[in-house]
Amino acid sequence: MANGETDMKQILLENAYEAWKNAISYHDKIQNGYSSLEYQKGFVSSLHNSVELFLKQIMLNKNDHEVAWIGKVKSKEDAQLQLDYYNSKDLNEFFSNLSSCKLNKFYSIEFGNLINKIYKLITINETDKNDFTTALKSLQSLRNNE
Repeated sequence: MANGETDMKQILLENAYEAWKNAISYHDKIQNGYSSLEYQKGFVSSLHNSVELFLKQIMLNKNDHEVAWIGKVKSKEDAQLQLDYYNSKDLNEFFSNLSSCKLNKFYSIEFGNLINKIYKLITINETDKNDFTTALKSLQSLRNNE
């Protein structure tokens, strides 16, 4: 890799792109007159999913441990898993190496909390921040009410 880039496996990126492609596909169908409820719901759901996955991927890349947590620590194994998580220096690697059983113990940050955290994750021009926040809240509202 050039210019100091790392060969980091971004574990959510492929799914984020797939959701984005689906959103574009639904958008195009709606744009071409297929504005059924199925296409509208598919568009909102896919767009919401892609935005959420891209933002969570940014958090993983930044090693931001607010991206996930273990619900209830019920055993020494859970406590060790939680400790390993908080000590991890590469969350992409940490999650990619977990078994399904261990992975299922984690809960990820909710979309509303991503909105509150957005300006710590990405750089937005100061004049566009209100519009950007409004757009994310609208997307959340559409998704919650579909």
